[in-house]
Order: sequence, then structure tokens, then C-alpha cells
Amino acid sequence: RVWRSSGWLVFGLALVSLSRLVRSLVGWRRVVWWGGRRGVGLAVAAAGFEEVRGRLGMRHVRLICWPGLRGPVAFGVMRPTVAIPSDLAERFSPEQCRAMFAHELAHLSGRDPVWFLLADLVCALGWWHPGLWWARRRLKVESEWRADEAASLVPGGRMALAESLAALGRELSMPGGLGVGGSGLRDLLTLRDAAT
Repeated sequence: RVWRSSGWLVFGLALVSLSRLVRSLVGWRRVVWWGGRRGVGLAVAAAGFEEVRGRLGMRHVRLICWPGLRGPVAFGVMRPTVAIPSDLAERFSPEQCRAMFAHELAHLSGRDPVWFLLADLVCALGWWHPGLWWARRRLKVESEWRADEAASLVPGGRMALAESLAALGRELSMPGGLGVGGSGLRDLLTLRDAAT
């Protein structure tokens, strides 16, 4: 009788782990396979992106427009990509755009999408362990701070990035749109703005 009740418990835990794993993989698949669009905003921002990409020596990173974004994001395990909103060049100065590009390219050079995917998979399997969620959060915070340091490679980049973070933090308090960092971590933006 004890074996049966513990067997159901193990089955239930395995079922929850499997559902979290599937949810995580479906989310990553959507991001990795989403193609983006070419557009006017892309053409305007491409010059600054190419300048920063060349400075960092990252030749195989593509730039796409992604409707609904408020700021640039980096993703792609097999195909490194920086996605930008179509109005990025209208809302931010060229210096701010270059600082944000340096930040996103630093995520890709540090292979952050791979580490985030592994962290998501581990948390999906061990969802019940609070230490895993804490470690996942620390990984994201540390990777953001490390990527913020890359802004110093652009002239005036640290101040431009701080201004951009402040503007994005204000925008994240408005309804609608897909937030920076994938999960709308406005508190993380505030911490980064203070540290920059």
C-alpha cells in the first residue's frame, strides 16, 4: 500500500517535470525558429550594428526586426541573432543604439542563450527545488551585468546604456508589448541602471 501511494507521488512529480520541460522547449523553439522581418527600421539601425559587430569581431550574427519588442534582444543557439523593434532608431540616439547592440552581442559572445536553455531545462526537471530557481535567477543577473560592461567598448557607451535602461524601464510599466529580458524584469532593469 505504501509502495502504491509513493508510486503515484513519483508519477505525479514526473508528470509535472515533463510538462514543464515541454513548455520550456516549446518556448525556446518558437524563439529559435522565428524568422523576423526586414524593414525600414532595420536598414536605419544596421550601420550602427555593423560597426559594433565589427569592433567585437562577431561576423556570424544576424539582425532582424521583431514586431512588439520595446528593446533589442539576443537569442539563438545555432543561429545567433539580435532582434530589434522596427522603431529603435526613432526612439533612441545612435549612441544608445550602439551601446544596446554591444550589450546584446556580449550575450551572444558569452553563449548566454545556451546557458539559459540549460538552466531552463534543469529547472523544468527539478522544478520543486528552490535552489535551482535561485541559481537560474543569479545566472540571468550576472549575465546582464557582464553584458552591460561591453557598452564601455563604445565611446560614451556606459552613459548611453544607462539612459537606454532608464527609458526601457519606463516603457515596461506601460501595458502591451514584449518586454526586454523575455520576462519583463523591470526590477532587474532598475538594478542594472543603478549599477551602470
